[in-house]
Amino acid sequence: MDVSPLLPAFGLTLAMSFLVGLALREYYLAQEHLEYFGSVRTYTFIGMLGFGLYQLDLEVAYAAGLAALGAFLTVYYWRKSAAGKPGMIGMLTALLTYLIGPLSLTAPAWFVILFVVSALFALNAKERIRTLSESISQREVVTLATFLTLAGVVLPLLPREVIAPFLPLTPYQIWLAVVVSTGISYVSYLLQKFVFPRAGLLLSGFLGGLYSSTVTTFVIARRSRSAGEPLEIAAALVAPSAMMYVRMVGLVAIFDRNLALRVAPLFLLLAAIMAAIAVLMWRRVPHTARAAPAQTASQRNPLELHAAALFAALLVIMAAAAHYAIENWPALGIHALAVIAGVTDIEPFVISLLQMQSPIAPEHIVEALVIATAANNLLKALCALILARDNGGVPAGAVLSSVAVLSLGYLIL
Repeated sequence: MDVSPLLPAFGLTLAMSFLVGLALREYYLAQEHLEYFGSVRTYTFIGMLGFGLYQLDLEVAYAAGLAALGAFLTVYYWRKSAAGKPGMIGMLTALLTYLIGPLSLTAPAWFVILFVVSALFALNAKERIRTLSESISQREVVTLATFLTLAGVVLPLLPREVIAPFLPLTPYQIWLAVVVSTGISYVSYLLQKFVFPRAGLLLSGFLGGLYSSTVTTFVIARRSRSAGEPLEIAAALVAPSAMMYVRMVGLVAIFDRNLALRVAPLFLLLAAIMAAIAVLMWRRVPHTARAAPAQTASQRNPLELHAAALFAALLVIMAAAAHYAIENWPALGIHALAVIAGVTDIEPFVISLLQMQSPIAPEHIVEALVIATAANNLLKALCALILARDNGGVPAGAVLSSVAVLSLGYLIL
C-alpha cells in the first residue's frame, strides 16, 4: 500500500479534530457550562475513529461506527435532557468531527479546512446568528423562498425560443436577466440591512452604489441638509457612481466575458478615480465633524415580485426599442437610446444589448455603455446640484460631470 497519501490526510484529520475539540472547550468555558460532552482528546479520538474505520475493507465498518456513535449520543442526550440540561452542540460537533477523516481522504485539503472553519464560525457566532435571525422578518423569508423557486425551478423550464421578430429575446433570457440584476442588488441590500445597519455616510454611499447609484445619490442629496459636513456629503454623493462602474463590469462579465475585458480597463479606472476622490474628500473632514453612523436609508427588497416584474417590463421595452434602432439607425439609434437609458435605467438597456440575438458590433455596445454611464453621471450631477445645493452638491456635481466628460472623451480619442 502506498502510504504517502495517508500521512498528510491523517495529519490533517488529527489537526482539525484537535482544533474542533479545543474550540468547543473554549466555547463551553465562555458560556460558563461546566458539564459538557467530551474533551479535546475525545474529539481527537472521534476524528481518528472515523479515519480508521473508513480505511477498512468492510463497506459497513464506517456506517456501523456512525450508528454506534449516534446511539451513544442519543442515550447521552436522553440522560442530559432528563436532568434538565438540554443542548445538542457537543453531540452535533462530535458527528461533524467523525466526518473529518473521510473528507481528508476524499476531498481537497482546502475543503476540509473550510468545512472545519465553517463549523467553528457557526459555533462561536451564537449571539450574532441569534441577532440576525431575530432581525429577519417573515415577509423577507417568504420573498427569498419565492424568488429561489422562480430562479432555481421556473427559470430552467422557461422556453428558449425568441418571443417575436420585433423582440429578439427569449423568456429564459428575460428572466435570467432579472435573476442576475436583482441578485446583485440583493447582496447590497443584505450588507446594508444586516452587516452595516448603522454605516457612516461614505460607506452607505459605496454600498448603495451596488444597489442603485441613482437612487442612492438622490436619497443622500435629498437628506443633505441634516446629513453632515458639505465635504462629507460630497464624498457620499460621488461614492455610488464609483460602485456603478464596478457593478457594470460584473454585470457585463456574467453575460459576455470578452466584452467585459474591453470595458473593464476604462470602467475600473474611472471607479478607482472616483473612489479615491470620495475617500480624499472624506478624510479632509475633521473626525469630530463627521456625521454619526445612522440607520441606513430604507430600501425595497429587490427580490420582491413587483420589483422583478418592473425590471422585466423595462427590459422588454428596451430590447424592442434597441431592435428597432438597430434595424433603422445601427449606430446613431443605439447612441440615442443609450442617452435615454442613462437618464432612466441603465441595466435593462445594457442587458438587452448583451442578450439580443440581433448582430451588434462589440464596439457599438462598448460605446453605448460609455454613453449610458456618462448620461447617468450627468443626471446625478444635476440631482446633486439641485437638491444638495451648498451642502456638498457643487464639488460632487463637478466630479460627476468631469468623469462623464472624461469617459466621452475616451470615445472621441
